[in-house]
Amino acid sequence: MLLIGILYLVVGVLLLSNVFGAKLTLTLAFGWVILVQGIFEVITAFQLRPEQGWGWMLFSGVIAIILGILILYRWPLNAPWLLGLFAGISFLFSGVWMIMLPRSISSHFARRM
Repeated sequence: MLLIGILYLVVGVLLLSNVFGAKLTLTLAFGWVILVQGIFEVITAFQLRPEQGWGWMLFSGVIAIILGILILYRWPLNAPWLLGLFAGISFLFSGVWMIMLPRSISSHFARRM
């Protein structure tokens, strides 16, 4: 969480330093945030590995890492169209694991009783 907090502070300073270039700055910041989020999701997925549904989080993390790399690789050419598309993809996969993991954990505990 500390790393994400520091990342948010840096992004905030970058955005405030150049309001007119915010689209480019947001795209760059978004790329880094998605990449770091993906890394944390992969690490957390491996920590949850014995539990059912950990693969959903791993899949989401890998997708986020790929999207983050694609954003950073094509920056600044991708700034006009990329934010909405990749934000939607990232939220979609994060939403899937956030729904699937608790369901599989609750079904795991229900079978134990």
